[in-house]
Amino acid sequence: MYTIIVSDYNEYPGRPATKYRIGYNFETGSEPPVLPTVNLNNSFSFSLGVGVINSYTPSTLSNNYSGYAKSGVRNGVTPKSTKFGYASNFFVVNKRITNVEWVSNSGPQKNAVAQNELGDWFTYEALTTSDASGTGIRLEIVAPSPATGDYTIITDTDDDSSSYIDRGIILPGGLKISGSYNSAVFCRNQFDYTNDDKGTVFTAKSLYELPEKFDNLVSFIPDQRQSTTLTYKVAISWDRIVDWKSSPFTTNQKNSILSKYDNNDFGSSGVDIHTITHKINNNNTNLSGLLQSTLRRQRTLEEQDIRYGQTFPKLNINIVPG
Repeated sequence: MYTIIVSDYNEYPGRPATKYRIGYNFETGSEPPVLPTVNLNNSFSFSLGVGVINSYTPSTLSNNYSGYAKSGVRNGVTPKSTKFGYASNFFVVNKRITNVEWVSNSGPQKNAVAQNELGDWFTYEALTTSDASGTGIRLEIVAPSPATGDYTIITDTDDDSSSYIDRGIILPGGLKISGSYNSAVFCRNQFDYTNDDKGTVFTAKSLYELPEKFDNLVSFIPDQRQSTTLTYKVAISWDRIVDWKSSPFTTNQKNSILSKYDNNDFGSSGVDIHTITHKINNNNTNLSGLLQSTLRRQRTLEEQDIRYGQTFPKLNINIVPG
């Protein structure tokens, strides 16, 4: 039993591709992303749904599952159903999603919401700030519907057949990512600058390493990557629920069944972490603007003179004719 996070572009990360469906390709090891590629300054709006399914392990799932009690998989065989028993004597074990949110405390400083392929961490503030390249993005949580609904039991993953049990559980909410990426995502711009009275040349590999004020910009080498990929994390909280239907099981029988199913933490709650990647193409045509905004952080000659104590009093000199 797994929690899943899906989109219109990938309805189930990890589900194998067939001649009728795009999905995970076991021969190439590739599958469509959850989020489609966007350009640096182009606006977009994508919604992500969450749910629970009893099928192949989602490729987005980061948790290290082991054992049937946690994964729902015995010896690597895909489970066929979460429904046990026959006729009226059956019960259903399911996960109920209680919360979903973007993880915003990643990275060494515990304040990052995303990381790129080079290992750079990005705070929410860095990605949401507007500049000449984009308005910045927004990571939102979609409130759950006040309505109740059914939960789905996958009875055969081979032909995707499903059964539905109406138990009036609250439907989970979802997530949304929208806006347009700013130039911060292509942060590997090299700046060579001076910042002392000796003319020492310092190098900053990104805008974040560049001081708020410096003396003189010596050279500027823009980020040459054609694209970058940001990785986000999503936390899905859940608890376990059991539906005994109209079974005649006694309390002792129920406890016995549950202990055999999972004698460690049945009925407990947990948090599943999913990773979502987003590729951004570098079509930055505003390098001149970036350079000009950087030059505005350069100290004037007067400011440099004051900083290094190289100012001299102005004297009024009277010249007396001889």
